[in-house]
Amino acid sequence: MGGSKGAEMALLSASLLPWVKAVVAIAPSDLVWEGFAMDRMLGAGRYGSFSYQGKTLPYTPNAGLDKAFATTQPVLAHIYIEGRKAYPERAKAARIAVENFKGKLLLIAGGDDQMWPSLDMANNIVNSRKAAGLETELLTFPKAGHLVGGDGYSPNDYYTPFAMGGNAKEDGHAQTVAWPATMGFLKKALQSKK
Repeated sequence: MGGSKGAEMALLSASLLPWVKAVVAIAPSDLVWEGFAMDRMLGAGRYGSFSYQGKTLPYTPNAGLDKAFATTQPVLAHIYIEGRKAYPERAKAARIAVENFKGKLLLIAGGDDQMWPSLDMANNIVNSRKAAGLETELLTFPKAGHLVGGDGYSPNDYYTPFAMGGNAKEDGHAQTVAWPATMGFLKKALQSKK
C-alpha cells in the first residue's frame, strides 16, 4: 500500500515480485518517473527513482519544471503531463507492467489532483489490466485532490508549497469513504483460503 510516489513503488513492486498478493495504490502512477529532489533541480532528467537487481529502471523525465517553479504555489501535474508528451519513447519503456501483477488491486484517485494526473494514470492502469483480463477496483473522487489517502480524521488542510488540488472538505470526504473501503478490500484480498 502506498500513496503518490509510494503508490508508484507499490505498483512497480507488484509487477516485479511474484509474492505480492494485493496492492492499494492511492494517487497512483502508471509510469516510473525520474527521481525528484529539491537539490537535483538543475540536473532534472538524470536520476531514476527506482532500481531492481542493481540496475536503474527505465524512467520518464519531467518537463517544464522551471515554469512550474515560476509560480508561488507550483502545480506539478504539468511537469508529468509535459514529460509524457516530450519523451514518448521513454514513457513507453517506463510503463509499469501492471498486467504482470495477477493479484487484487485497488486504486484511489482524485479528479482535481494537481500534484500529478493520478486519475488519468489510474485509468491507464485499469485499461492495461482490463486488456489482460484482470479486474481492478477504482475509487474516484471528482472534486478531491492529491490528498485522498488517510483515515479522514487527521487534518488535511496543512500548508504545502505545492498545489494539491481539492480542498479540506472534498479530500476529507474522499478519505472517510476510501479508508473503510481499503480495509474491506485488504481483508477480503488477504483472507486465508482454508
